[in-house]
Amino acid sequence: METKLAELAARRRTDDDLAEIDGALAQMREEIDAGELGLVGDRRFHAAVTAAARSSLLAQFMGSIAGQIAESRQESLQQPGRPPRSLAQHQRIADAIRAGNPSAAATAMRRHVRSVSRVRLLGWEP
Repeated sequence: METKLAELAARRRTDDDLAEIDGALAQMREEIDAGELGLVGDRRFHAAVTAAARSSLLAQFMGSIAGQIAESRQESLQQPGRPPRSLAQHQRIADAIRAGNPSAAATAMRRHVRSVSRVRLLGWEP
């Protein structure tokens, strides 16, 4: 689903959407630089992509699974070395959205979601 959101965001984003995506990336970077996990910036980034997609149906569904997403996000970002890797992945997604390249945005998001899901699949525990 997030793959489709990124694809739609690349097609539908506005300058304000791009500013919010950039703000989320900056916030995540600041959190990581301060030794934190980047949770707030991560959540803000995914919310900004969802908003830029302009799909009320997908946004509603994302809201309904927000708890499960938050749990996955927490587990993933606690993995050693994961916060900066996640930030780099977010930057690739943002770059594709900014370029208006739906295929690249979907591919970058797919890679990001797969890397996050591997944490749960491998049974990694903090």
